[in-house]
Amino acid sequence: MFTYFLLYFLGIMIGQDIWQRVFTADGPRTARVGNVTTGAYAVVYGIATALLGMIALVLFPAVENPDLALPTMVLEIVPVGLSGLILAGFISAMMSTADSALLASSTLFTNDVYRRFVDPDASDETYTRTSRATIVVLGAGMIWAAVWIGDVVNALTLAYNLLTGAIFVPILGAFFWKGATWQGALASIVLSAAVVVASMAAYGFGSNLPILYGLASSLAAFIVVSLLTGPPPREKLERWLESIRSPPSIE
Repeated sequence: MFTYFLLYFLGIMIGQDIWQRVFTADGPRTARVGNVTTGAYAVVYGIATALLGMIALVLFPAVENPDLALPTMVLEIVPVGLSGLILAGFISAMMSTADSALLASSTLFTNDVYRRFVDPDASDETYTRTSRATIVVLGAGMIWAAVWIGDVVNALTLAYNLLTGAIFVPILGAFFWKGATWQGALASIVLSAAVVVASMAAYGFGSNLPILYGLASSLAAFIVVSLLTGPPPREKLERWLESIRSPPSIE
């Protein structure tokens, strides 16, 4: 339970698919209310999922694959018409999550890697084509990974180990520490990602050591490298702080 708390509570806080919704808010109040409401819903959703799993364990103890517990319960208990609607809802929820993650990953690659380092003068058409090609490549890779891993919990653990262990500290540090630098953030991400992967190889998916080692190494690298590289220029920091205090509103 402690491992899952570390994985999902911290991971959801800094998930790019969550933040892309925040960036579309028309103001700080909308962003705050939306996120608090979503957090409350996530608690209810988690409790409901656990209850359904316990019911399935009692009614269908012979189910060998836990990933099939809920679909089995729907097909065996719910009337035919309603069960079809529920299964369609399952598929739509999975598609919604998948396309959000793919769009987020594609946007990060095309904007932060391709446009910055490969072709800074890329036109909008080139940017769009690159983004679409990235989605196709990432989608094919994720389908292969899903088939190779073959277990929902292990797949989520792998993803959230990397997300939380490598990204949580630099994102929160950038928000709350004025001495944070991009060099510290980059060093933190690279080092902690390597530590998480090595720890998972050594201790397996079920251990909570990978995420603990990842958070610890991420924090150490972030602080040390940021202190060595020095704070950003004062005028740049003041512009950033002013943009936070008075964010532009969308009419």
